[in-house]
Parts: sequence; C-alpha cells; structure tokens
Amino acid sequence: MRHFLHLIRPVLFFIILSFLSNSANSQSPSQLSIKSFAIFGGDINASLTDTTRAGVELASNVSITGRGSIGSQSFLIFKNQVNTDGNIYGSTAFIGTSFRLNGGSISVLNRQNFGEPDVLSVGSLSDFRSPGNISVNGNTQIVNNGTVAGLVTHPYGTFYNGPAPGNGESFTTPIFPALPVLPDTLTLPAAGTTTISSTQTITPGNYRSINLGLSTFSSQQFITFSGVGSYFFNSITNNSKHTFIFDFKNNTTGTFKIYVQGNVDLGNIDISIINGGSAARIYTEVHGTGTPGNGFTSFAMNTTNATSASWSGTVFAQNGGIRIGNLNTGSVNVINGCMWSSTKVTIGRNTSFRYVPLSPSADPTPNFLILPYYPPPADGKTN
Repeated sequence: MRHFLHLIRPVLFFIILSFLSNSANSQSPSQLSIKSFAIFGGDINASLTDTTRAGVELASNVSITGRGSIGSQSFLIFKNQVNTDGNIYGSTAFIGTSFRLNGGSISVLNRQNFGEPDVLSVGSLSDFRSPGNISVNGNTQIVNNGTVAGLVTHPYGTFYNGPAPGNGESFTTPIFPALPVLPDTLTLPAAGTTTISSTQTITPGNYRSINLGLSTFSSQQFITFSGVGSYFFNSITNNSKHTFIFDFKNNTTGTFKIYVQGNVDLGNIDISIINGGSAARIYTEVHGTGTPGNGFTSFAMNTTNATSASWSGTVFAQNGGIRIGNLNTGSVNVINGCMWSSTKVTIGRNTSFRYVPLSPSADPTPNFLILPYYPPPADGKTN
C-alpha cells in the first residue's frame, strides 16, 4: 500500500495543480459594488452616442474627496481643474487641463469599439499620482507636460502618446472588472393628500408634495423630517433659500428614506442634520424622467445659481438624470454622499463633493447590490 501511494503521489499532485490553475483562469472579473461609487451615471442601457443623455460630466473647479469611485457605462467628460482621489471607470473619457488624480487609477473600456479616435484624451498639466495606473482598450492621448506615476496598459496595435509612465507600458488587452448594477426597480405606493408649503415638522408617511415658494431671508422656511423611516411624495420643489432638517432623534441605526414618484428640484436648498446621524443614513430615490426643457433631469439642485446650496445622502435617479449646479457659472455647491443615475450625472462649477457611502444599516439584506427596500410606515399612517 505504501509503495502504491508513493507511485500515485506525483499524479495526484499534478491533478490538483491543474485543477487550481484552471479554476483561477476561469474566474471572471469581479463585479464592483455600486456602494463604492461616489458618482455613477449611465447603466448598461445608457446611450453610447448621445452625450447629453448619458454618462458623467464634471464642470471646471470640481473637487471630489473620500476615495469614492466615478463611473459610467457610457461617456466621461471632465472640464478643467477637476480633482478626485478615487478610481475612474468609463467607456470613453475626455478630460481637460490641470486634472489631478490623487491616489486612484483610470480604466477606459471602449464599449463603442472606437478604432482611430482616442478613447482617452487628457489635456495639459495632468497629474496621475500613485498608483496612477491607466488601462485603456484603445488609443490614448495625454499632453506631454504632465505626469503618470503608474503602469499604462493597452492592447497591441493601439497607441499611448503621453508622459513616460513611471511603471512602464504593457501591450496587453486590459482585464476590467464588471461595472456595478444599480438598485432594483421599486413600485411605490400612492402618495398622500397633504402638500407641505411652509415651515412644518413631518413624520414618516405618505404626502402629496413639498412645494416651497420664493422668499426673503425673513420668511425662510424650515421643513423638519422628524425621525428615521420612509417618506413618500409625488414631487419636491424648492424655489428659494429654504432648509431641510433631518432629525435623527439619537437613533443609531435607522435611515431616512425619501421616495419621490415624480421629479425633484431643490433650488438652492440647505441641509441640516441634528441629534445624531449622518449623510450615510439618508437615502433618496427619484422615479421621475425630467422634461426636454430641463435636459431630462429628475433630480436638480441650484441649477439657476441663485446662491450656495447643499445636500447630504445617497441619491438614486431611477429614470432620469441628476444635475447639481451649472456647467458654466455658479456659486458654491456642497455634496456629502453619493449620486447615481441610470442616465446621466452632471456636476456644475465650484462643487465640493465628499463621498459618504450609504451605511450597511440602510440595507435589509447583506446583498450590497440591492439597496433600500421601503417598508410601509409601522402604523400605516397616510397624511
């Protein structure tokens, strides 16, 4: 018996080694979690030809911190002086001057299968800091007076024109992770009958709408969301400098979940969080489609540049775009959270964006690809 084991031991070793090798080679790239993205615009069904309806567009002087990723199954368009510190994923990427990537890498998938055009184009004075890797399924053009700290990977037969990469150049087809799946489609319950139009405290339940009009400073309105839970509306409109207050009442695990059947236009809203809690436990889901007049935007904030504005929490626009500020001019916008859209996310000038991931306590299941389920109010309340 001992002699038999001695004879077959090399054979068993070879079989086990072959099995492990085949298993490793057969593994598909991992799928990224939507919760790791500060900004995601354009799911797998988004247009690959219409930049006005798909992708992520960042205006000049936009800063994104917190190590959240930026991604799209479609276009990435960054204007001048964009700074971010997370990974970047897109089908094509067109980036202006003075771009700073402070600690992430960029992957450009080229789902359009462009041949001659550059699928990654970057202006002058760019800085891809460590790791600073660039993986592109196509051609890359980066103006030479910049720096690339990492490794540049692209298929044989395509070109890279740009600063000498710190870790060299690899002529192989990049292997990209699968981009994330957006939250599941929900069917929302009917809204209530009450319209909120002035300073008021509301509790979880069903309402018709929030509609706040023009005001002077002396007539500024304050809407207090009193207690975590689910709030349902047909629409939310704010036409002036009013404030939403999220009162957590020192609850340490619950989440504010705001569901809107139609569109949201927050104007130059301000946000206040009191009695515990944070942006990590505020979730807003919008089901509107926008209109041709507003670029099919279903969640808007400060697009007229009246004055500064702020928002906290994760926003998911299921059927329309997200627009924060104005691409060409504008006062300061402050975002703490995440912005996800099935079509397009546009971030205007002078925006400070801090990635705050949605808390695990917001999820009813451990599956991080499926986000908040909306339980009905515990007391069945409808306002």
